[in-house]
Amino acid sequence: MELAERVKDYIGQKAQPVPGADEVNLPMIRHWCEMVEDANPVYWDEEFARKSRFGRLISPPTMLHTWLFARWWQPDYLRQERGQDPLGVIYRTAEEMGYTANIAVSNEAEYLEPYGPEAGRIIGVRYISEVSPEKATRLGRGVFLTIVTECYTENDNRLVGINRMVLFKYRPNTGSGGQ
Repeated sequence: MELAERVKDYIGQKAQPVPGADEVNLPMIRHWCEMVEDANPVYWDEEFARKSRFGRLISPPTMLHTWLFARWWQPDYLRQERGQDPLGVIYRTAEEMGYTANIAVSNEAEYLEPYGPEAGRIIGVRYISEVSPEKATRLGRGVFLTIVTECYTENDNRLVGINRMVLFKYRPNTGSGGQ
C-alpha cells in the first residue's frame, strides 16, 4: 500500500500552532541586516520608516522563518507538549516503510504582508498538503511530501507569509539506476 493511502486522514490536517521562541524585535532584525548587509532604512531608521508606506519599522520578509526556528536547547520546563502531530504521524509512517533518508527538493516563500516588532511572536501552522505516489530516482525509491507552513502574527493573527517545501523521503539505493 502506498504511503498516501496509509496516511490519507492526516494529509491536509493542520498541526497545533507553534509559536516562535522570541517576539519579533529590533536587535534581531539589526543582527540579520548586518549579517546580510541589508541597508534598507525601513529596517534601521525609525523616522524614515514612520514616513514610509509602512508607517513603522518592519522585519525583512526573508526573516520570517528565522522567527519560527526552534531553540537548539532549552530547559525541560520550557518545552511544550504538542499532542499528536499529523506531520509526525506521516514522517513516522514513511520511516516505517523504509523511507529513512531526506533531501529538500524545493522551497518557495510567499510574503503576504509586512510585520514588525508590534507583531509579537510569529506563529507557525504546518501541514502536509500532498504525498506523491512512490517514484524511482537515482537516489532511491521514495515519495515527495509538500509541507506548508502558514505564518501568523501573535498579536493580531494576520497571515503574513506561507512557505511551501517539497521534501523527498526515500530508501537509499544500494546499487545504481534507482531500481
